[in-house]
Amino acid sequence: MKDLRGRVIWLGVQTALLIVALLAVVGTVALALYERAEHSDAQARLHTAITKLTPDRTPAGLWLLVVHGDGTTEVTPDLPSGLDLGTDRARVAADGRARQDEEETSTGVYFVRTEKHGDRIVQVVMDRTAEERAGDRVVTALLLAGILGAVLAGLLAGLLARRTLRPVGEALALQRRFVSDAGHELRTPLTLLSTRVQLLARKLDSGADVRRDLDGVLADTAALNEVLEELLVVAHAGEVERTECDLTQLAASCVEAAQASAEHRGVALTFDGGEPAVASVGEPAVRRAVTSLVDNALDHAGSRVELTVRPSSRNVEVEVADDGPGVAPEVADRIFERFASERSGQTGRRHYGLGLALVADVAAAHGGSVRLVRREQGTAFVLTLPR
Repeated sequence: MKDLRGRVIWLGVQTALLIVALLAVVGTVALALYERAEHSDAQARLHTAITKLTPDRTPAGLWLLVVHGDGTTEVTPDLPSGLDLGTDRARVAADGRARQDEEETSTGVYFVRTEKHGDRIVQVVMDRTAEERAGDRVVTALLLAGILGAVLAGLLAGLLARRTLRPVGEALALQRRFVSDAGHELRTPLTLLSTRVQLLARKLDSGADVRRDLDGVLADTAALNEVLEELLVVAHAGEVERTECDLTQLAASCVEAAQASAEHRGVALTFDGGEPAVASVGEPAVRRAVTSLVDNALDHAGSRVELTVRPSSRNVEVEVADDGPGVAPEVADRIFERFASERSGQTGRRHYGLGLALVADVAAAHGGSVRLVRREQGTAFVLTLPR
């Protein structure tokens, strides 16, 4: 998942850089066209001023200075001060070549064009301050638009990439979840099977009757196959296949399967079933949930584990209680979360905090619930399933 997030961020950065490059190209072309248009307009206005205007008839922003052959001078009033006009007049008078310069003073920016017409030298001064400021505003606007466009493009690209890669991330998460669930759910029946086989081997050595234990091994193997099948069905379809099942009988079989493990741990495992409790459930899933509760209780019990089935008109409650030290306060509020705790049980097996989370998943898939009940000594978990 971290790798996917990194790819999303990198894709957003790449998109932002690409947008910046495109905006830079577009902005440069637009600015060049703008400046070219402004320059052409300025040249046209200068040409018109020199050829058609007189010093006493000039529009705002234009000034004319005409030096006649006899030395007399005509000039538009209020000609900006600080301009070096004499140098260009002298050069044009000497070689007759027109000249155009841009001069900047404390009052603004000006174009100065000097031409010789017959025995006259004509100079036109054009105020370019407003155009220069407009050009600066265009550049600023382009920069701001580029920055904003890059940020928005990066965010949009990241959002689109995240939405595009989300199914991939969900698929990876489901894959990892399936692997962890399968590993945990298979470990419990395999442990029971291993324990039963060890006891069977001891009985073989002593010459005792082993028929019951052989039947148990076959039952554990069948349960293991059911777990595998149910996990694959859930992973493929995402739903639980329901059948009519007597939960009292199911719980009794779970107790029977765990008796060998209980004896090996020195724990008394008892069952109080009472009347039949038929419900429409996914039998392998519920069997896994009850087995997980029993295995969890055996791992925490001091000397006793009790499994009780209580049917009602609407629900069936399966309670598994032990006389162990109870649940630590720091994990009680999140006991049904995945990886809520990592510990080593009484048998030395490492636990990863998945068993109760999977029981909660099974309960939720059936529209039921599982809850923790504190007792004076030990802990009880109650799995409630609708009938």
